Amino acid sequence: MDEGTETENITEIGVQTDPFVIPDFSQGVCADGASILMDGKPLTIEEILTRLRKGVNAERIVGEILDAFYGQNMEVVGWHLNGTLKPIDSFFEENDWSLDEA
Repeated sequence: MDEGTETENITEIGVQTDPFVIPDFSQGVCADGASILMDGKPLTIEEILTRLRKGVNAERIVGEILDAFYGQNMEVVGWHLNGTLKPIDSFFEENDWSLDEA
């Protein structure tokens, strides 16, 4: 691994941003107030708000995908790696996508 690759997924606060690694959020005490920590590092208010906005946006996108494709009797090939057709609804159901949560 070259030096450029090694640091490209690290934020300014030194937190790994690999999309396949779920960060650990916790709380701490900072002076006389509370602090939100991600993988043990304190987050600024702007970093917290950015993460909240991304979560809300992701939830909206999931809802739009479900509204567009769920219940449309569509079939997909390839994602299950055996080459046969499978209803796209089963992909949503097997991966815990829910119309109630979107």
